[in-house]
Amino acid sequence: MYSLFNLMKKLCNKCQKLTMERFANILYIPAMANESSYGFVWETKCNALPLIMGATKRVRKKGWFSPRFINDCWVFDYSISAYGKYRVGRGARKWRERPARVGHLYPPHVTYAEDLRQAGRPIEDAWLIFGGGEAAGLDRLVPKGYSYARFLDPEGLCLPLLEKAASIGQGEGDAGFWKAQAVLCEIIWLLISAKPVKDETYAVGSRNISANSSAWLASVREYLRGRCNRPIRLGDLAKRFNVSVSTLCHRYHGETGQSPVNDHLRMRMELVKTMLLKGQRLKEIAEETGFYDQYHLSKMFKQLAGISPRQFVRSLAETR
Repeated sequence: MYSLFNLMKKLCNKCQKLTMERFANILYIPAMANESSYGFVWETKCNALPLIMGATKRVRKKGWFSPRFINDCWVFDYSISAYGKYRVGRGARKWRERPARVGHLYPPHVTYAEDLRQAGRPIEDAWLIFGGGEAAGLDRLVPKGYSYARFLDPEGLCLPLLEKAASIGQGEGDAGFWKAQAVLCEIIWLLISAKPVKDETYAVGSRNISANSSAWLASVREYLRGRCNRPIRLGDLAKRFNVSVSTLCHRYHGETGQSPVNDHLRMRMELVKTMLLKGQRLKEIAEETGFYDQYHLSKMFKQLAGISPRQFVRSLAETR
């Protein structure tokens, strides 16, 4: 639908990349691409945040060097194949190797460089460009002292989603905007649920349950979700699944990063939020979700959400 040249030019205008240096970098990329490269830039007008703007899958037969990239939007840049070297930030920062299946999340206005001259051929990558990453809490993934976040993806969970977004754009154009927007949300979920490894590095999928234990955890969570109208007792839960309380808590925490009681409380609070948005009175909600009274519910809500139920409803109304 679009040549990669026109795609880049369109995205350049959309993100207000106005400097000649930045535009020169973009112009150099299509010369390296072949027929396996495809993508699209959406121009749909809406107030959704985060907002997908462009998606691209690219294959190149030659390496290249870019001394400076800087974007006015959020970028999730993913190396499908081994991707040469990179460095992030201004000044004489050290070059680092970038292996296959690694995603870089760059906030707006971050400077980075890439040297792919020694990378193996073909060179394959994919990326999403979007706005409003702060609305999803992506800014909190970038640790203090770093300009970006790095995501190891040994299972390749991000790749089919990136390819899907680019394919939707290539095949459906602007009509596929909401499909692509849904794919962006899936990718963001993978990023915010990734497990911290060290410094700016996270591991995608590391919190996913293992094949041997997934059925067990799914059963426990299904049991908890069916009892959001009241608190749970660990003894009763352990007896239901024929394990000790110690084993229950240790195994559940090992697979989810939290205790079954806290996870159940979170489920109840999500139910509370939906009832608040429907306009139910706090007293009624407290009765339906197993809290002592509306004051107890309000106190617990503020502990978990950081704001009162009334402030929660008001804040959502202000964003609409």
